[in-house]
Amino acid sequence: MDNKEKFYKKSQIFNKPSSLLRGFFNMKLNEKLKGKKAIDFGCGVGNDTKFLIENGFFVTCIDKSSKSKELVYEKLQGSNKYEFINEEFKEVKLPKVDLFYSCLSLQFINPGDLDNVMKKINDSIKEDGFFVR
Repeated sequence: MDNKEKFYKKSQIFNKPSSLLRGFFNMKLNEKLKGKKAIDFGCGVGNDTKFLIENGFFVTCIDKSSKSKELVYEKLQGSNKYEFINEEFKEVKLPKVDLFYSCLSLQFINPGDLDNVMKKINDSIKEDGFFVR
C-alpha cells in the first residue's frame, strides 16, 4: 500500500471535513455564499466536498487520481450538486467560483508549474470570493 492509499484509507475512516474548512464556516464568512459555487482542489476522498454540498454549494471536485474519483462517486452517490474533473492541476481549466478551497494539495504542484497554476486559481475566484488554503 503506497502513501496515497494510506492517506485515502485514513481520510475515509476520519470521514469529517478538515478543521481548516470548519474554521472558515465558524467565522460565518460562508453565509453570504449559500447556493454558490466552490472548487475542492485536490478533493481526495470527498469529505470536504460532502461538507460543502451539505452547506449549499455546487462543488467542482478536482483531483488527478482515479481512486479519488471512485471514492468521491461512492461517497456522494445520488447527488447532483457536484462535478468531478480528473486532471492534473497544471492542465485543468477552472470555472469561476465563489469559494476556492484547497487543503493539503498546493504543495504537490511542480515548482515549475506553480506560477501558472496560481494565476489560474486567482482568475477563477469571483471578485467577492474567498480562497481558503
